[in-house]
Amino acid sequence: MVPEQAVRELRLELREKLWICPLCQRRSQIRRIIDREVFRVLCDRCGRFEIENALLDHFRLAYEENDRSVVEQLPRLSEFVARTGGVPFLSADNWHALTDR
Repeated sequence: MVPEQAVRELRLELREKLWICPLCQRRSQIRRIIDREVFRVLCDRCGRFEIENALLDHFRLAYEENDRSVVEQLPRLSEFVARTGGVPFLSADNWHALTDR
């Protein structure tokens, strides 16, 4: 394994283990919902929301690879979640639309 790949994998693992909010990159509480591929996130900045496992992985990878087409939309998604009174569900199918609200 090349050093760059090892460092990348370590950062991804730490991001997952340290419970970093996928929207704002601050510490948060992340809990998997039993029997579902969904996580509930509680972030002091963004608030509470649920997110599909695949989308959570997608956001983490986007930060790691500096995918600006994704990363630049996440502050708007964070603002949407913070304004929501409930517990929004973020999925691969709806997150783009939610950034426009």
